[in-house]
Amino acid sequence: MGRTTIVGDGCSWLAVTRQNGRAVSSADGCRSKDGRVRGTYMHGLFDTPAVLAKWLSGLGLPEAEVAGEQGVVRRDKQYAALARHFEAHADVDGLMAEVGFAPERRTT
Repeated sequence: MGRTTIVGDGCSWLAVTRQNGRAVSSADGCRSKDGRVRGTYMHGLFDTPAVLAKWLSGLGLPEAEVAGEQGVVRRDKQYAALARHFEAHADVDGLMAEVGFAPERRTT
């Protein structure tokens, strides 16, 4: 997390119109005068496949393949798969008891 400070001949890059579900009017990021260098502290900028595809197209890579699942959706599915694997191969109830939590009844 941070705040972008424009230096030299740079200028702001992104116009922010919504933040945390509320309407706002602010700028974020910085880009060089020639547009070849850009930076932002905005997290999740490329989590939406359409945004990523448009960005790649703007870089001259319109044929770049973008998976239909990116960012948060893909990450959450990977975390769920990891949790299932861990639960299948570890004594989760035993571990929880070791740290002072009562075992839960599992229905799966």
